[in-house]
Amino acid sequence: MHSETQVSAGGTPVFGGQDGIYVRPRLRRALCIHISARTVNLILGLGFQVLVVKMLPVGDYATYAVLLATMMLAQNILSFGVDRTVYRFVPDLTLRGERGQLLALYLGIGAARVVGITLFLIGIQYGVLEWFTSERLTPTTLVAFTVWFIATSTFGDVDALAQTWVAHSRLAIATTAEIVSRFAMVVVLLAMGYAANAELIVVISAATALLALATIAILLVPTVTALSRSQVAADTNMPVDVKQAPRFAATIYLALYAWVVSSPSVVRLVAATGLDVLALAGFSFAQNFVGSLQRGLPGTLMLPALEPVIMANLAQGVPREKLFAPLSLVYKLDLVCNLALVIATSVAGGAIVRLLATPTYAEFFFVLPVLAAMMAINASYRIFEIVGNLNLNQRVFLLLSPLGLASAGAIYLTIGRYGIWSVLAFPLIESAARFCIFLFVYRRDVVGRAIDLVRMFEFILISLLVVLAGLTVKALIGVASDGAALAVACGCVAAMIGAILLLRPLRAAERDVALSMIPESWSWPRNVTVWLTR
Repeated sequence: MHSETQVSAGGTPVFGGQDGIYVRPRLRRALCIHISARTVNLILGLGFQVLVVKMLPVGDYATYAVLLATMMLAQNILSFGVDRTVYRFVPDLTLRGERGQLLALYLGIGAARVVGITLFLIGIQYGVLEWFTSERLTPTTLVAFTVWFIATSTFGDVDALAQTWVAHSRLAIATTAEIVSRFAMVVVLLAMGYAANAELIVVISAATALLALATIAILLVPTVTALSRSQVAADTNMPVDVKQAPRFAATIYLALYAWVVSSPSVVRLVAATGLDVLALAGFSFAQNFVGSLQRGLPGTLMLPALEPVIMANLAQGVPREKLFAPLSLVYKLDLVCNLALVIATSVAGGAIVRLLATPTYAEFFFVLPVLAAMMAINASYRIFEIVGNLNLNQRVFLLLSPLGLASAGAIYLTIGRYGIWSVLAFPLIESAARFCIFLFVYRRDVVGRAIDLVRMFEFILISLLVVLAGLTVKALIGVASDGAALAVACGCVAAMIGAILLLRPLRAAERDVALSMIPESWSWPRNVTVWLTR
């Protein structure tokens, strides 16, 4: 049996027969499951963050936040570009039925993870963790932190493979089991009288991360068995060879370094060297809150699932114009969500902090809109990464490393004088500069194709006007309660969304992508999608 490339009437590529991996019905079902599960997990994860920030003393919360940032930094440093390599190579090798090359790739991924874990253990042994924490950690915390890292980093590799195999339903079960069990364990242990401290949260996180890893490993056994027995094979337009994988992974890893040196985890760790405990805890809460919301935004939800499909389309010779339409659509959705967060936190930031955290952190409410604006800028970063992967050209990411180092260095040198403003200003400037450089380098593939610049600037202008209007309304009516502030913020977000819809923001190619994912029986959503096309 041979898989074939087909193109739907709307121009959307469809792969394989009805039993193939990258066929439209399976992709649609997988994406729906993926989005639904991640949305539920987002709500539960946000609830967990609220529970943690409310129950932990300021000092313990600051310690937990620093440990979380350290783990995220270690994951990035020791990732070795595995996930991007999986997205780039596995679809093509799977389509061609290259079992030997796939096995070699999987063995390489395992070896990379063993090396990463070994380096992490060496770092723990030599006290690297003490560089970032002011308090001496207990042996229990150190062991739990190590287990947490090992389970989480390994799960990241398996997550990439599961998304590439379109096994989103199994992935959804594992991720939901983790967050539900973590939430439940915290509630149960607190009810049993255990003290609320950073050590307890780290131990619980380690245990639930192991549970998630074991769950996904068991659930993927049928998928791996089916793929190993599959006889489906086809020629591809731009075949890759597993011998290219080490060089590709190395390039990706070095390119990732440019982002890592100015990532939120690094910014938090640098901030820990100069901010007092209260300011660090308030800043960390804002980072965790924005980061939790980011995991539920369209870009974070959809792009990892779309990338292997796009690479499979590329391998089958689908024109680039059709490859970029899904990216453009997702970016618009992500940008609207980010701008809505900017508006809400600008108008009612203090109320949001008092509602979700404690009044102690309310004085740092201004951190939220700045971080949200930075997230809106960085929403495009994943788009640029995918474009670079399509071209097998990531040199520009590596060349931007000095920019990130300059930002982190500027924070370190000025935090003593300017405090939290230093932590906010330099990453924001660095994000804007990086976006402009990427836009120039990838202008042929991005401008007017993967990113609709005209609509992007219109969205931003509308958002700025709405923020000014919301602040003006608050001043005129004399808003005194948090409920009134939240009501004004909701009205502002609704006004922004309404104005954007009236612009009819979709292009024809984006409309075709949206229609291909909406069941034909859903007439009302399909009609609205058509109406939104300019």
